[in-house]
Amino acid sequence: AGTQQSASGAAQLADGAAQSASGASQLSDGVSQLATGITPLATGADQSASGAASLASGLKTAVAQLPSYDSGERTNLASVASEPVTQKASGTAAFGATSIPLFASVALWLGALASFLVLQAVSRRALLTSRAAGLIALDGFVPAAVLGAVQGVLVAAIMQPALHLDAGHWFGFAGVAVGVGIAFAAVNHGLVALLGGIGRFLSMLVVVITLASGIVSTAPAFFDGALPWLPTSPAITALQGVIASSSDLWRGLGGLLLWAAFGFGLALIAIARKRVVRASQLLPAE
Repeated sequence: AGTQQSASGAAQLADGAAQSASGASQLSDGVSQLATGITPLATGADQSASGAASLASGLKTAVAQLPSYDSGERTNLASVASEPVTQKASGTAAFGATSIPLFASVALWLGALASFLVLQAVSRRALLTSRAAGLIALDGFVPAAVLGAVQGVLVAAIMQPALHLDAGHWFGFAGVAVGVGIAFAAVNHGLVALLGGIGRFLSMLVVVITLASGIVSTAPAFFDGALPWLPTSPAITALQGVIASSSDLWRGLGGLLLWAAFGFGLALIAIARKRVVRASQLLPAE
């Protein structure tokens, strides 16, 4: 029995030795595979180290090329960078608060023109009287001036939602608009009294040129050059001045006063011409 157990133990020992040899062989194969995998890993590590060195070299070059500023230059750059971009509001943009003086002026000019579609510029009956020419001119001008003043208040009220002016500024804007309406009435009165239908046509040209130069960016340079010579130009300037509380207000009002005097002068010329009786008018018709 002891001999059988010894033989059985020897057999088990032999089997364990065989399994140990097989495991050692598998371990050897695993070590070989590990060594094979380590080789490309080492190659990748070398490439990564080479790339890191190139990056460090590039950063060093970039840093060397950065400009260097002293304290004064740094302060100046900081103030420039922090300053907001501003734009002068004197130009008339197509839409927005800066375009309101343009549209208000055009509306008041059209209102003055429309007034003399229903009002008589010069009364023929008054021409037959001995009244002074100035009084006859006033007879045709005053009704249109009243309408122009009313239109000025209405335009100011209509524009207020877009302007958002306080009470003081709104009354100032309304006052200037009233003055614009009266001045435009004087100019249109003179044009219609002297030139009739041609005067109305010229008045419409004023509207076309004003709108073209104000809102059409591709308009010919002629329109921009002609605008300063039109009565709508000082009106726009005055309305812009009252909105911005600038001295442009007085410059614009001065221009409007000159245009109003010019229009009244045209009316006086028209009355003087219509009071002249030609010899052909005195001869009886054959």
